[in-house]
Amino acid sequence: MEYLLRRNTTVSTVIVALVAVVLAILAFGGTVPTSCVAAVETVGVGVYWDSGCSNKVSSIDWGPLNPGSSKTVTVYIRNEGDAPISLTLGAINWNPSTASNYMSLDWNYAGQTIDPNQVIQVAWTLSVSSSIEGITTFSFDIVITCEEVASPTPSPTPSPTPSPTPSPTPSPTPSPDVSPPKISIMSPEPHTLIASTSVMVNWAGADDESGIDHYSVYLNNDPVTNTTDTSRELSGLVEGFNNVTVTAYDIEGNFASDQIGIIVDLTAPSVEVTSPKDGYVTIETDVSLEWIGGDRGSGISCYKVYIDGVEVVETTSMSCWLTGLTESNHVIKVEAYDLVNHASSDEITITIDSTAPIIEITKPMEKAHVKGMYDIVIYGLDANFYPINLYIDEALINAWSGSGTQTYALDTTKLTDGPHTIKLIVYDEAGNAFEDVITVTVDNTAPKVWVDAPSSGAELTGIRKITFTASDAHLARVLLYIDNEEFDVSGEAFYEWNTRSVYDGFHAIKILAIDEAGNTGETQITVKTINVQKAMESRDLLLSSTIFGVLSVSVISPIIVFTFDFIEYRAGTERALTRANLIVWRNKLKYSRGYRYLSRSFGLLSKLFNMTETISKIRNENPLRGEERQKSSEEIGSEACPHFFGYLRSLPRNDSIPDECLICIKVTQCMNRHATG
Repeated sequence: MEYLLRRNTTVSTVIVALVAVVLAILAFGGTVPTSCVAAVETVGVGVYWDSGCSNKVSSIDWGPLNPGSSKTVTVYIRNEGDAPISLTLGAINWNPSTASNYMSLDWNYAGQTIDPNQVIQVAWTLSVSSSIEGITTFSFDIVITCEEVASPTPSPTPSPTPSPTPSPTPSPTPSPDVSPPKISIMSPEPHTLIASTSVMVNWAGADDESGIDHYSVYLNNDPVTNTTDTSRELSGLVEGFNNVTVTAYDIEGNFASDQIGIIVDLTAPSVEVTSPKDGYVTIETDVSLEWIGGDRGSGISCYKVYIDGVEVVETTSMSCWLTGLTESNHVIKVEAYDLVNHASSDEITITIDSTAPIIEITKPMEKAHVKGMYDIVIYGLDANFYPINLYIDEALINAWSGSGTQTYALDTTKLTDGPHTIKLIVYDEAGNAFEDVITVTVDNTAPKVWVDAPSSGAELTGIRKITFTASDAHLARVLLYIDNEEFDVSGEAFYEWNTRSVYDGFHAIKILAIDEAGNTGETQITVKTINVQKAMESRDLLLSSTIFGVLSVSVISPIIVFTFDFIEYRAGTERALTRANLIVWRNKLKYSRGYRYLSRSFGLLSKLFNMTETISKIRNENPLRGEERQKSSEEIGSEACPHFFGYLRSLPRNDSIPDECLICIKVTQCMNRHATG
């Protein structure tokens, strides 16, 4: 156990008692049962728990300490030397040094002389200030200095008065040398801190009477040397407290001593950063830094804090604020220095990350309509990712780690049709959070469609309305197909179809509905167009009436003229008549009873009603090819049908006759020629 001795040059004999006190960890702000034990070492005096001096004090337990409180311990001190002494109390080596500002140690000793073997009662009181702050661990040493008290010199006894007998004057008898010499250690200073196991000690001694005989040097109460020199290099000092004593002896044997304490510190202090932890990541640019440190030798001198190799703080406290840190990685180092300039350090790396992650749902888009198995695609970018969490309607369905593109196949058939939220949340190591939320509509139901009119199998002529119905909550398009021809009827309830634009026969009508999610619904019917059939039926009836008129009246009667004018008009404007229809008409006309009359008079009727303009129009709309026109002119003449040989003769026998031939002034010739080949 280490102990301290204080130098005293005013007394002849010094006896030193040391009490070293270490208070481990004292937590302020509330009562904490802290074990505060004081170890006791003595020289020349004894410290006991009882007045009978049977139970020696080896340690003192102060018990729990709180701000503003004090604790008193009673002990008994016995002078175990052979000379009267007095005592003084001191507290040294506070660690941290600011602890002495808030704590004090007192006793009730009044300075009275303690004779050899005398026992006195002493009360030690340790007090803690209520304003203490910034100290969680501390230590200090208690020093008792013993000073020898000189005994009073007795008054000389007067000798009896001699008779006045004359005698010779005797020589004066020299008085004996009873005064101790003077001694003082000049260097090093008391309580010097050194970082070595050797030290040079210098002292000075004097004796005004018999003179100095020699000096005795002791290290830790062990004799080192007897010398007449006034200096000596001492080696073999131990780490911690060392007691150096130099005693001066005069020729008469009187002596005096001086003592100093030397503290040897060979060990660097300890330091450990406790907060934040190594690898800490935060969004904040101001960080509270805390550490613990200590030194059992000389004590802590100061702490230095470095950021990325640059010193920013020097303090005796064990915490500080680091402000204005930039967004990046930083190396934080704390160095501890003791009083002999030993140093040790501890460092951590922290990351300032105030940038939120980049995260987004790239597919589907906001308000999209989805169906079936649908791929949700996300993208994230941040160097400090924690898991990326994917939620459907606040239910976690998947998670990823790391940056980049990720895909999740969502089975929408397990969700109800209607709106749903897709949310992506990511937290980085700094605690930054970012989310992306979209709303989509799940639609796994196909549209419903039907044709209201016409009914399937209906026979149609002219312009007819196709009415239909398409039903869906998210309808996008409606398409109408007539055979293979497509019509966009989105937003319509019907379509007007000119049935004359197609051939007579069966046709497919299909309605196709498509919703926003791509679901489709369709329906199809089949109808029959009969425009030509209806036209021929009407013409057959009209022709029968005309022939009857021809047979009952003269050739140029008004009835005949009206009838042929109607036939010419129909032939010039109605294009629905096909060759097949016309051959039926022609055959019926050929075998009617009035055919020969009609054949003879048709040319005359045409001239009477001035058909020339109509014929020219038809010829211009349907011009012959050059070679056909030339051939026709050569064989028939200018008044013959221009299609006689060049066209009609090229047709198969009994085939239908073109419309333009019906109104030709040579129609009978055309018909006869075509019929006979």
